[in-house]
Amino acid sequence: MKMKLSLILTALILFTSCSRNSAPREISIDTSEKIFSWGAMTAGNQYLFYTGDLLRFVDLTSGDMTKHALCSKPNCKHDNDLCAAYMLRIVKKPFIYNKKFYYFMWYGNDLGIDNGLYQAETDGTNQKLIFKLEDNYGVEQVSLFNGNLIFTAFKDDFNDSWHRARSYRAYIYDFNKVSLFFESENKYDAVLGFYGIIGEHIYLRHQGRDYHVDIPADEFYKYINDKNSAYWQGLIYETRKMPLVQADPKNPVYEVIEADTGFGMYFLGDCYYFYANDENAVYRVNTTTNKSDIIFSHNINFYTLNLLDGKVFITTVDMNGENFSTQYYDGSKFIPVGKKGEGAPFQILFETEDYFFGFDIDFSDELIYRYILKTDYYNGNWDGLIEFEW
Repeated sequence: MKMKLSLILTALILFTSCSRNSAPREISIDTSEKIFSWGAMTAGNQYLFYTGDLLRFVDLTSGDMTKHALCSKPNCKHDNDLCAAYMLRIVKKPFIYNKKFYYFMWYGNDLGIDNGLYQAETDGTNQKLIFKLEDNYGVEQVSLFNGNLIFTAFKDDFNDSWHRARSYRAYIYDFNKVSLFFESENKYDAVLGFYGIIGEHIYLRHQGRDYHVDIPADEFYKYINDKNSAYWQGLIYETRKMPLVQADPKNPVYEVIEADTGFGMYFLGDCYYFYANDENAVYRVNTTTNKSDIIFSHNINFYTLNLLDGKVFITTVDMNGENFSTQYYDGSKFIPVGKKGEGAPFQILFETEDYFFGFDIDFSDELIYRYILKTDYYNGNWDGLIEFEW
């Protein structure tokens, strides 16, 4: 049975919520100027949304990280289509920007709904499709830079083998119109992440090859676990500086800034920072003068490079996955986190005004999400890590 578009969009009179046995809770909407997206989570300045069995949110300014189903019915069990949180579990990458609610639909075609980017008022009125994605394309990444929404969409074509071919597109939405600036078809050619926009250029991490590799489905993991297999041959990782306006998105103009930056690129002031795998070092590059210098190097296993709380953070760990060390750069020197710089096995994903939010680094397949007060983090008080369960 197809679900009518009007039925789902009616459920966007969202921004009241209820606990299992409580009255609806009014949400105060603030302008969100940033977006962080990780799997089923999308976070802004004020709210964290999570899609799964239900559409849930957390008020990140409340301090208690209380989870709410996005539902306006008191005592609702959240188990049928009369519940907004249940109905809207299928939306992707929901976020608030400039006091508007945005979200993507994926697999909406199965429900008689167009795939693409939607907008609504925060009271659920004036719902509209902003941009329609072609059938079988699904949104993958969403970022917000300088008032521009950057998003990617892809389409896989699987058969009896994992040939890893993919059609891939990247778009920019200036909240007036959507423009395509990158497109590839039927090859493993993808944008892995966006780093920032300076002027008319976007900095992004690219991975790709100019051909596809046929891999028998029953041998897929054998291939990807063997670094010498055909799966890995010809793969290129590089950071690109690309004009946002492209005459031919299928043959985009770009400049390779760095090859295999590995742990990302982070912009702070007039500089960007990146980790060079081949040198085991962190570079700082001035975007005005184009001068670069090494601010950190070592002979220990590098783990993460992050930009948090207006600072560059570096975490290292030994080859046994133990003895973490975390430091942050104040512009002239590195300052240890904790009494001796002992880091926690904790990967930070995003931050609020008072908290860091992330997951345990235990080198297993299970992610345990936690949050910690920034003051506890800086002081190395790892007992302050609080488990966060969806």
